[in-house]
Amino acid sequence: MKKSITFLTILLSILLTFGCTKKRAEIAVREAVISGIIGDVVIKKDNEEYPVKVGDPILAGMTIETGHRSLIEIRIGDDTVRLFENTVLFISKLDKNITANTEQTEFNLRRGEVFSRIIKQMLSGDIYQIRTLTTLAAVRGTEFTVSATDERSKVSCVSGKVYVINLIDDSSLVEISANEEAIDVKEQPIEVTTISEEDLRRMRIIFDNMSQPNFVVKDAVEYVEQEAVRKPKQEVKRQVVDPSRPSGEKDEF
Repeated sequence: MKKSITFLTILLSILLTFGCTKKRAEIAVREAVISGIIGDVVIKKDNEEYPVKVGDPILAGMTIETGHRSLIEIRIGDDTVRLFENTVLFISKLDKNITANTEQTEFNLRRGEVFSRIIKQMLSGDIYQIRTLTTLAAVRGTEFTVSATDERSKVSCVSGKVYVINLIDDSSLVEISANEEAIDVKEQPIEVTTISEEDLRRMRIIFDNMSQPNFVVKDAVEYVEQEAVRKPKQEVKRQVVDPSRPSGEKDEF
């Protein structure tokens, strides 16, 4: 009997080990590649700096930094992510559970501005979220933007829905829908407002550009040039030239 128990114990251990190994193998890396670059972009991983070019893979553990008047666009399956100037984004997770057919995408935005266009119909278990110092934004399929500084985060929803959580106070959670934005300042409740017409027009121009099957360099360059037409940096407002309006007119946001 003792030998039988020992044999069963060994067999069970082998089966559990095999099962755990198989389970780990079901987690694959979600494919992400650089689809467009303008200006000065740097990628770092494990204290090493890597050259950046279109077609390169983006992996978890990488930090992406954009310089002045620069941007980078990343395609993750059918989804598109675009980082604008003076942005630092850490890639926390790019996982795909093959068996469950679910995906987990997590970013940490340390500063700057990120546009996300999520096409896939998200299933139960799918995660797409962006974390800042003060805020966590999670979506279920949408077009939205996140901008962050050390003291303030803003999440703007152009379509779909976004759930916004104040990381300082976990009980503070709001849901925003199309044309709404949530402003989160440290130690203050999240404020939900309507996106201004000027900001909404700017966002729609960008998302229309991002919806193209390939990175449209001309449109992206024009946008970078428009973003460069600003008031002095010490002022909060920025200026964007809207090509659909008469020459010389600018939108402030």
